[in-house]
Amino acid sequence: MNMIRRTTLAMLVAAGAMAQTIDFSALAEKAKSKTEVNMDGAVLEAARKAMPQGSKLEGVKSMSIHAYEYAKEGDYPMTAVEAIVKRVESDGSWKRVLNAREEKERVDIFLKTAGGKVEGFLLVAAEAKEVAVIQAEGSVELAGLQEV
Repeated sequence: MNMIRRTTLAMLVAAGAMAQTIDFSALAEKAKSKTEVNMDGAVLEAARKAMPQGSKLEGVKSMSIHAYEYAKEGDYPMTAVEAIVKRVESDGSWKRVLNAREEKERVDIFLKTAGGKVEGFLLVAAEAKEVAVIQAEGSVELAGLQEV
């Protein structure tokens, strides 16, 4: 299992609006396959109703998942991934909690906190031929992210 899947599963099982303002066009342009999910408002409310009562996602205001797979290395610009990370780093409300690097792979996980509570979660993972960005905003219980 590759690094992106291992790290994503670990965070989702263990466990703002930022993703909605990120331009994913450079990452999507040459992707051979892509998955883009954006849930907020009525869509997120409908998803909550389909979940068991007592869902840990009740405080989540928005959720965004962008996953891209490429035919060959170099089909996406690493500068697009770096721009996402730099944007989050420049916003003082986000704190990096994981920074992992391997050859041609990187994973960054950020949490946004307010008043001792987690108010946002952002995972940015990139491999030679895959990129994934997962974001949740609101009163986030990390253990609840696995419900999605």
